[in-house]
Amino acid sequence: MPLAPEVSETPLTIFGGTFDPIHLGHLHAIAQIRRQVDLGRLLVIPAGAPWQKSDRELAPAIDRLEMCRLAFAQDPSAIVSDLEIRREGPTFTIDTVTELKQEFGARPLNLIIGADSVRTLHTWHRYEELIEAVHIIVCARPEYPVLADQLPTTNFTLVEISALPISSSMVRERISQGVDAADLLPSEVWGYIRGHGLYGASPS
Repeated sequence: MPLAPEVSETPLTIFGGTFDPIHLGHLHAIAQIRRQVDLGRLLVIPAGAPWQKSDRELAPAIDRLEMCRLAFAQDPSAIVSDLEIRREGPTFTIDTVTELKQEFGARPLNLIIGADSVRTLHTWHRYEELIEAVHIIVCARPEYPVLADQLPTTNFTLVEISALPISSSMVRERISQGVDAADLLPSEVWGYIRGHGLYGASPS
């Protein structure tokens, strides 16, 4: 992982997801979280084979990775990693955390999750290990409110953010219908989608 040498106290923050595709809502959320929490170096990690979405076909991992790189190209504190894409088999967050801890030792490690994931976090692979291994940043949105006493341990930080009304499924649906999606995506990502004919887009 191309991380420059830094003091061990600088936190690393995992921002994972399918990113199929990454959109302006993702960037908006990160900007708001950063106003409330020191994220240190942001590790943007697109999932290779997310076990929770094995029922649908995803855009190729290499394309989702490249779209993330384009989206964060101007962010000097962000690093887009292919760690989960290189790993064979289903993508489990605890495996990613384990690899990062092996590489960076005692360096503080955060994990960003949406408030909707709090309700199902107990179903994640090796859940108990995960919540002990990382500090979890929970993003509550108006449509997914969370009270502090609903969090399962003290190893959590709750942040309130407003959300752009954008989802990856909305982006995919609009593109598949032949409708312009430029207002939902970073311009470089929209150009990449059109250039590669992803989601049924007409190649530019």
